[in-house]
Amino acid sequence: MLGNILGVVEKTNTRPLLITFIALSFVTLLNGGALLKNPFSEQAFGIPVAILFAYCVVWYWSSLIHWLNASLSSNDIASFGPLVGCSILAFCLLVTFW
Repeated sequence: MLGNILGVVEKTNTRPLLITFIALSFVTLLNGGALLKNPFSEQAFGIPVAILFAYCVVWYWSSLIHWLNASLSSNDIASFGPLVGCSILAFCLLVTFW
């Protein structure tokens, strides 16, 4: 089952997924999880603002990863993207489903 999930994630663009989970984590932290209990409340109007904030965070993250990868030597096969991206996504999943 995990192989199927990873296969789907591998074929999709994960940037919108990361933006979505950062926004949901932000909204969840701000109102203590009330939006998860009642998604049709007036607090749902904060989601577009959270999406804009998350988009800016992901754009900054992409720029940071590009800068960090540029500092690596040309024959280095390492990349900072998966390490930082997976850490952020794991934290956001924990906060969202908390």
